[in-house]
Amino acid sequence: MLSYRHSFHAGNHADVLKHIVQTLIIESLKEKEKPFLYLDTHAGAGRYQLTNAHATRTGEYLEGIARLWQQEEVPELILPYLEAVGSLNTSDELRYYPGSPLLAAKLLREQDLLMLTELHPTDFPLLRTEFSRDKRVRVCREDGFGQLKSKLPPASRRGFALIDPPYDLNKIIVRLLKALWKAINVSPLGPMQFGILLCIANKLNGC
Repeated sequence: MLSYRHSFHAGNHADVLKHIVQTLIIESLKEKEKPFLYLDTHAGAGRYQLTNAHATRTGEYLEGIARLWQQEEVPELILPYLEAVGSLNTSDELRYYPGSPLLAAKLLREQDLLMLTELHPTDFPLLRTEFSRDKRVRVCREDGFGQLKSKLPPASRRGFALIDPPYDLNKIIVRLLKALWKAINVSPLGPMQFGILLCIANKLNGC
């Protein structure tokens, strides 16, 4: 599982789809003033350089964010997503792409909280450095699936969990489904507004 590096795949078509859906969920939660928790079980490095050896080796971003970046007219619904990407690129050149935690940080408000977990020994220090000055964010080197049980429900009773683990082990699917079941059934004490984005279809199809 720890052999997977998202830096080879950042900004590809699956990332674009995932992050547009992520943005729409976050924007929906922001319609109420009450704060909410964003929980990312497998957060990765935070941001990715599209001009480094990993990204250029696969070139996957060229069929993803690069194609959307070139469009002069886009649907209004995806403008917050593109504005977040644009905030990392000060010129017209597309050099950086936000991972899901950095995208969330760009979209969340001052009163909202982010809980990010990552186990990879290379990505975790990058993630911690990325958010070292953001008081809204807690970065943990822990098992992301365990966070679903220990951190839910949040005190605000509102939140969003993004579950996108590497799928290079067959057993991960079983763990994911068990963790998802626990997350769905974790709150017997009353209603809460909580969204879960499970990123699985593209991985199972080998994309």
